[in-house]
Amino acid sequence: MKKTTLVKTMLLLCALIVGSSSVWAQSPVTIWSEDFSGYSADDVPSGTISLSHTGTVVDCTSGTLSYACTNGTYTSKGSTKTAYTKIWNENSAGGTAPELLVARTTGGSFTATIPLDNIEGTLTLTYYQNAKKLKVSSTTTGVSGGQEVKPDAAGQQTTTFTGITSSMTSITIKFETTTSDNVRLDNIVLTGYHPSSISAPTFSPAGGIYTSAQDVTLSCETGGTTIYYTTDGSTPTSSSTQYTGAISVSSTTTIKAIAKKGDAYSSVSTAIFTILPVNHEGTEADPFTVTDARNALTAGEIVENTDYYVTGYVAQKNSISSGKLTYYLSDDGGMTSTIKCYNGKYIDGANFTDSNAPAVGDVALVKGKLSIYNSTTYQFNEGNQIVSITPQPTITISKTTLSDIDYVIDNGPSDAQTFSVSGTTLSANIILSLGGSSNYEMSLSEGSGYTHELSLTPTTGTVATTTIYVRLKEGLAKNSYNGTITLTSTGALGKTVSLSGSVTDPFYAFDLSTDNTVAATTTAMNWTASPAVMGAAKGSAETATNNYYPGTSGQSYTSTRFYKNSILTITPISGYTITSVVFEATTEGYATALKNSSWTNATAAASTTTVTVTPTAGTDAISATIGGTCGFTTVKVYYTGTTGATETITLNAVCKDGTKYYGTYSTSKAFVVPTDMIVSEISVISGELYVEDYNAGAIVPANTGVMVSSDNAGDYNVYLASGGVSVLDEDNMLKPSGDAGISAANMTVANTKFYRLTMHNGTKIGFWWGAAGGAAFDLAAHKAYLAIPNASEARAGLWFGEGDVTAIEAVKAQNIAKGEYFNLAGQRVAQPTKGLYIVNGKKVVIK
Repeated sequence: MKKTTLVKTMLLLCALIVGSSSVWAQSPVTIWSEDFSGYSADDVPSGTISLSHTGTVVDCTSGTLSYACTNGTYTSKGSTKTAYTKIWNENSAGGTAPELLVARTTGGSFTATIPLDNIEGTLTLTYYQNAKKLKVSSTTTGVSGGQEVKPDAAGQQTTTFTGITSSMTSITIKFETTTSDNVRLDNIVLTGYHPSSISAPTFSPAGGIYTSAQDVTLSCETGGTTIYYTTDGSTPTSSSTQYTGAISVSSTTTIKAIAKKGDAYSSVSTAIFTILPVNHEGTEADPFTVTDARNALTAGEIVENTDYYVTGYVAQKNSISSGKLTYYLSDDGGMTSTIKCYNGKYIDGANFTDSNAPAVGDVALVKGKLSIYNSTTYQFNEGNQIVSITPQPTITISKTTLSDIDYVIDNGPSDAQTFSVSGTTLSANIILSLGGSSNYEMSLSEGSGYTHELSLTPTTGTVATTTIYVRLKEGLAKNSYNGTITLTSTGALGKTVSLSGSVTDPFYAFDLSTDNTVAATTTAMNWTASPAVMGAAKGSAETATNNYYPGTSGQSYTSTRFYKNSILTITPISGYTITSVVFEATTEGYATALKNSSWTNATAAASTTTVTVTPTAGTDAISATIGGTCGFTTVKVYYTGTTGATETITLNAVCKDGTKYYGTYSTSKAFVVPTDMIVSEISVISGELYVEDYNAGAIVPANTGVMVSSDNAGDYNVYLASGGVSVLDEDNMLKPSGDAGISAANMTVANTKFYRLTMHNGTKIGFWWGAAGGAAFDLAAHKAYLAIPNASEARAGLWFGEGDVTAIEAVKAQNIAKGEYFNLAGQRVAQPTKGLYIVNGKKVVIK
């Protein structure tokens, strides 16, 4: 970047250059020493050293040892120190050695308040003690340091305190025990530093913000010094790099330096060099990127009253006002880091219009004068203008996340999950990449062709909506796996799809329903007995989850084998308790393996092929991890309980369409879907009834409006339960009338039409207005009504039958999932408009 005059547009160096306000010599000076049997010191400050003690004073008699306890007084250089001490006879040969007792029990402490004499910087405490643990800290405001410590092999420990200033008159250090042992301090030495007159090193250039690499030189005003420096943020010492020549700084770096002469050191000087690269000239031939322009502004490297050129994506724009437009440029299409084009004009200063204004996502080249407004907004000043606009190549994806891409160990790969991708105004292929080491793979076909990279070729700049299949690779170990698909094309903003899934242990679940049987063949359960996969099941044996009233206690379930580390769970419906489970094995070894699993109360004789498990009293379900490979011919479950409560659903003989009878139902209790009735939720999309069925045995949540149908009219008993999951959730437009019914006065939802299921003129069954104009109406208990927002549907009726766009030929067979639209070429359409589509193999017209 070439410039002749530099104008600083903001204060740039605040808090970026750190110097030193005071200096001190780095050579240690001992300021106090005490060995309790004699005192020696070097450069001891004047004043009285005060010592005090808290905690339990030592017991003076203990076994064969004799103790003499006194309050000892020690004097040195006119300073008097008093502390609890003990004189003890360590062995039968006699001999005494005075020691300072910190404490005998946990919680005792010894505090020393030591005068300071023009000391600043860092104090190092070295002490000798023969206890297990000691906590050392300072209670002086502004001083930090100390720790809980154990001595080294020689009984020595060192602790450093920082924050010492020459204005402090003393420092207080506290010793505390953290064990119940005696803590005896044999010697204490405190060292500090006196001020020095050696000048601190200086930097040229000074620390600051730069747009290119810098060669930094160091110097010291004090003659005869040697300079040492670091670039990793650490404090330099004489062991650091010695300065011999200019230091090249090409990225943001912190340099710290000290000067040394003899045994004395200067204070540490610090400079931060922030490098914000500018990679273009800002000319029309070589325009700035948005990052370049912001970096140049930050560093003050912008020439006043000079036009610069910046290129970027239009990230956001305001409305046109008097031919002017304010919009934003960024390098990535987002609003995190932008250049604001304030009140800009079109090419050659012409007015902006709705037809020539750039669209969000277009690439624009803009010319104008750059500045920082209000110290925060990086912008082109008013008077800027568009030089050129290029429509942006665009990649569109239907999903940014695919999750729960799972399979049972040794049963891979996973089932495929899908997302769709399309592109417009492209000049190159869309490249989809997982990376070569990914645990995922993708394909354009569900059954084959899986790879780590795909390429979609545009036709006249367009890639039509394309389905991408993604799965977790086979052969992976038990674990959780994450991945990312990146989508790129020349000039387009890249997109990503995040992937998550896992490989899990096999899981076997039995419940006590009337049709819950696991097939007794290896083919049906997809097992393998190969030693290479022994210890892991080839497939899941999770059985049906039907929860109707159970059949006979002791009902048999047949299976083949459970592999080691498989999880077997047996669960009764609510109100029942398992009394025992009997496993009849094929061989003795298999029975023993089950007995050695994590089942509690499992009993079996050494030579038997039968294992009986008796659950802990009151257990509703029992579960265990199988300890070894177990083969069984029969599993019998014994239980006790009472018949579950039921409610009755009645299908009226007059509500018939073809061979099926229809009705609506709701209750304040959850209930189980029986096998002889279809239970459905309904939504209305683009003028059509969309019907989603529950599986037999599933639980319908309480207070859920549903449509029910069957081949026969009359009463149907359903068992009450708890819990349940709605198949359409908030998209279900069927509303419950409640256990007491609902009046028109209470059927109130703004901007909504209300429908009831009925035969229209005795010929067409469907949902019709229950009152004139779709107004509210009275409805009996345990029914459901259809509530449709006016914007979604204003028709008087939506019915079942052949030959109309609102029709569904067979409600059970359709089971339409919203969004599963395909055009006549077989391509999935995420957001269909008017036209003819294929939905679940049938033609659907959207008008």
